[in-house]
Amino acid sequence: MKRSLFLKIFAGYFLIVFLLSVVIVLFSFSAIRSHYLNTLTENLERLAQALKGRVIPYIEESRFQELDAFSKELGKTAKTRITIVSAEGVVQADSEGDPKSMENHRYRPEIFQALQGKMGKSIRLSPTIKEEMLYVALPLENEGRISGAV
Repeated sequence: MKRSLFLKIFAGYFLIVFLLSVVIVLFSFSAIRSHYLNTLTENLERLAQALKGRVIPYIEESRFQELDAFSKELGKTAKTRITIVSAEGVVQADSEGDPKSMENHRYRPEIFQALQGKMGKSIRLSPTIKEEMLYVALPLENEGRISGAV
């Protein structure tokens, strides 16, 4: 009798602890994912900020082959995909693909926002490399006008 009462109480407490653990894991997963994405976004934004000064001269002087080589080299070093897009949405350089074979990026959500002068961000499937990726785009501003996005 004592044993069956103990088992009933133990089973009840075990069930409560198990359910609370599941709820905590679900909420913490969401919070951890959100924090991870925010941290990654900040890191990509810092990288793009650092690149802006180096990239603008290539675009202004139409040195797109050199810009593409620069982005490929830096992409390998930073282990990050880097794409530079003109104000018209034409891909001028990409660290992981051939810019000449890429479609116009003007209406991709993050690029569209960057070409309007704001930071753009989206999580979506990359048509080029077929993986879900976090995209962060910043406008390339030179003398008060937007000449592209990185």
